[in-house]
Amino acid sequence: MHIPNEMLQGAICPVTAVVSSVGVSLATYFAIKSKERPSALKFASVSAIIFAFQMLNFPVQNGTSGHLLGSALAASLLGAPFGILAMSIILMIQSIIFSDGGITTLGANILNMGIIATSVSYFLISMIKKLMKNSKIGEYVSIITASFISVIVASFVCSIELGIGGGIGFIKVIPAMVGVHSIIALFEIVITIALYYVLSSVFTNERSLSSDNKYSSKIGKILSIISLLFIAILLSPFASNLPDGLEYVAKQLNFVKEGLPTFVTPFSDYSFSLVSIHYISTFVSSMFGVVLTFLSVFGLGILINTKYRMENRK
Repeated sequence: MHIPNEMLQGAICPVTAVVSSVGVSLATYFAIKSKERPSALKFASVSAIIFAFQMLNFPVQNGTSGHLLGSALAASLLGAPFGILAMSIILMIQSIIFSDGGITTLGANILNMGIIATSVSYFLISMIKKLMKNSKIGEYVSIITASFISVIVASFVCSIELGIGGGIGFIKVIPAMVGVHSIIALFEIVITIALYYVLSSVFTNERSLSSDNKYSSKIGKILSIISLLFIAILLSPFASNLPDGLEYVAKQLNFVKEGLPTFVTPFSDYSFSLVSIHYISTFVSSMFGVVLTFLSVFGLGILINTKYRMENRK
C-alpha cells in the first residue's frame, strides 16, 4: 500500500505532507506528555519487528501478495502517540533508504498507514476492551477487530487519494482496493495476533520483580526479540515477488505509471546492490533496515523519556 511518486500528482502531495507533519508533531507532543510511556527498548523492538515482518510478502490470490501493515500491533503494544511515531519512522526509512513508497507521496503514506490506521486501531482497541470489561477475551477481540479494520481504513483512504490525485475514478478504485485488502486483512489478523501474543508475554510488568529477576527478565526479552528478528530476516529472501494489493489494482485498472525513485541507494528494493547473490543481498538489506529502525526509534525513545523527566523536574 506504499504509494510511489508517480501515482499521485497535484495538490494532494503537499496537502497530505502538511497534515502528516501536524499529526506527527502532535503525536510527539502527546508522547512527551504521556505518563504511560513504553521503555526505549520496547519502543525500538516493536518498531524493528514491524519493519522486519513487513518485508515478508505472502501470496494472497489471483497473483497478488500482501504483507503486515502493523498499525494495530503498534497501537496495542505502544499506544497511539508512540504507535504513530513508530509507524512514521518505519515508513520514512522504507521510502528514503529502500525506495518503497515515494518521497513526494511520503506524507500520504504516513497519513494512511501511520496516523489514521494507528489512531483507528487504538480507538477500537480501547473501546472494545472497555465494553468487554478488560477481559482476556476482550483484549484479543479488540486486536482482531483493529487488525482487520485498520487495513480496510488505510486502503479506503488510499483510494480517496488516488481518486483525487491519481487520475482514476472513485467508483473504480475504491471497491477494487478495499476488495483485495479485505483478503489481506485476514492475514493481518493472524500475524498480528501471533506477534502480540509473543511480545505481550515478553514485555510483562516488572514492578513486582526483584532486582535479580528484573535483570534475568531483561536478558530474556532481548534474546526473544533477537530471535523474532532473526527469523524474519532469514525468511525475507523468500518473500513473494507478486505485486502487492496497490500494484495489483493499479495494473487491473491501468493506472500504473512507471517512474524512477527520487534517488537510488545501495539498498533500493530491499537488496544490497554490491552483492549479486539474491539471498545474501536481501539478508544484508534486511539486517541493515532492522538495525537502522531499531537505533532510530531507540534514540527517539531516549530523547522523549529525557524530555519527560526534564519537564517533570520543573
